[in-house]
Amino acid sequence: MASSRASSPLNDAGSGLSAEELAERELLEMMSSNPTQPEEDDETDQLASDLDTPAASLVAPAASLRNELVYARQKATQLKLHPYQRDAVDEFVKSASVTKQILLFIQLCAVENMVVGIKTAAPPFVSSPQLLENIKSFVVAVLLSPRLSAYKKDSVPVGYVMSILTGRPRSYVPENLLSDSFALKIVKRDVQEELTQTRARIKKAIKDSVDMSPSKSQSIFDLASNIVANSKCSVNVPLCTRIALLRKVYVESPGTQYWDKVDTRLLLVRTTAG
Repeated sequence: MASSRASSPLNDAGSGLSAEELAERELLEMMSSNPTQPEEDDETDQLASDLDTPAASLVAPAASLRNELVYARQKATQLKLHPYQRDAVDEFVKSASVTKQILLFIQLCAVENMVVGIKTAAPPFVSSPQLLENIKSFVVAVLLSPRLSAYKKDSVPVGYVMSILTGRPRSYVPENLLSDSFALKIVKRDVQEELTQTRARIKKAIKDSVDMSPSKSQSIFDLASNIVANSKCSVNVPLCTRIALLRKVYVESPGTQYWDKVDTRLLLVRTTAG
């Protein structure tokens, strides 16, 4: 069988070739049918390189983690965190990204609960003595102002007083008054109560001046001085003019509808003046 395989190329090539030429041709055919495989060697080298890569790549993350831990511990010490908090910082730095997000969300919920608890435990707002004193002074000034258009409609004088309180420094109102609905409600209530009391005092002072005997009659200036006593208001011509109008209306309508009559008279004055 071996002799038949050896004779096959001789028969195909013809008998004109020498033995050396035939041997060389057969060698070439063998080399072409079994080529060298450098690609396999390249793949082997690449595989060896890949095997070395993970071991090398682990060096950088490990060093980075150590640096992050050192930095985190330094900041924790600088901010004077408690020991258990510093341990939590270490665990957080070592955690995966998703775990860190979960921990942050949980901590945010815990902080929210603490804030709600603080607001719930805080005592209800109460106007300070300084604020009440300012309200008293501002109410007198507003009720005797010649610019006030109505007395019985609380929204008018209340609006004036609230504008003064929120627009002046050192009024002793909370900084977040306009955004704190509860505190705003309390301050408005105190203003309304002071308006009611001051209107009653003004009406009583006018009544007393009217009921005096002719020998003890009180001038508008004296009446004005009596009304603004213990307040920061000063007696001037516009103030005396307003008090004169209030006393004239009282002489005409001293009953329970007095302040309504005052508002009607003020409306008539504005209409007449155009």
